[in-house]
Amino acid sequence: MSTFQQSGLRGQSGCWGAGEPQSEEARSEEPRTEGAQAGDTRTEEALSGAPQRAQPVPARPLFTGRFSLQSLLLGVTLFALACGLVSALPSYISQILIGVVWIASAGWLVTGVFFARGDQQAFCLGASIVVASMWTGVGARFVEGMTRLLAALLGGWRITGQAALWLDLVLLLLAAFANGRLAVRARRYFQHGGGS
Repeated sequence: MSTFQQSGLRGQSGCWGAGEPQSEEARSEEPRTEGAQAGDTRTEEALSGAPQRAQPVPARPLFTGRFSLQSLLLGVTLFALACGLVSALPSYISQILIGVVWIASAGWLVTGVFFARGDQQAFCLGASIVVASMWTGVGARFVEGMTRLLAALLGGWRITGQAALWLDLVLLLLAAFANGRLAVRARRYFQHGGGS
């Protein structure tokens, strides 16, 4: 080691050799900072407390597709409780709750269109299209067609009253989810050069 390296003047501004690249031998001869052991793989920046760059966090998938018996039983129980609640509530309370769910869902999706990125933004955009279509005649015909299809599948038994209101909400939420997933697939297709 040179006299400058031993005295601790190496690397300071204004001294001889400042800013010059060091050889690997000179770096290995440097005194270690406090707490560093031989063979320690941490860098001097980590030991000195200097801020390090944050590692990117991978996005969570929207749906993993894994089911279990516990989640099935939980879903059936929640569905039964919801059916009991729907039949016990007065009509105006049901309409208020449906409006709250619809407005909160729409607000969440529109916020995601502006502030989310990647697949989440594509999902929010696709689902928002379903929400926006409910203000048109096309959306109303879609809901009517879905309820008639469900009545045909149930053998002509038509759901009426409050249950019909909640059924419409569930059908719209499912349609929004399906269109959101379609938008995610379309985004991936076009980003990977499938459209060219």
